[in-house]
Amino acid sequence: MKARRASSKSGLFLIELIIAIVFFAVASAICTQLFVRAHLLSTRSRDMSAASAIAQNYVESLKGLEPAAMAADLAPLAEGGERWDYYDSDSAPLPGIDNAAYVLHLELSQDNALYAGTISVYSRQGDKTAEEPLCTLPWALYMGN
Repeated sequence: MKARRASSKSGLFLIELIIAIVFFAVASAICTQLFVRAHLLSTRSRDMSAASAIAQNYVESLKGLEPAAMAADLAPLAEGGERWDYYDSDSAPLPGIDNAAYVLHLELSQDNALYAGTISVYSRQGDKTAEEPLCTLPWALYMGN
């Protein structure tokens, strides 16, 4: 009789141990998913902040130009043109698309002295540019008297 009770106690202990292991495995899987989501959200937030800063800096740099310099810079784009600029992960301008982390797309239209357009900033991973912009900034600038 005593041998049977010892066997029953060890079987109960194993079942409790298995239940505890399953509980901790499920809890660790949930925590891992939460950490991965938090990392992705943090990365997206960082990219959106950088894209917003790039777009704002671009508009401010246009506003800082003398009217003649701005007109010369934007003249090739005046009739529904577009422009692509490239930036690294520190938001510094690059001469080409190689090593670019962000891509700025400027669409422009001109109606007499009014320049208007949209600036969109896209993220870039490897050789692929995202389809959806991180930031879109409409702008208008009057260059009249």
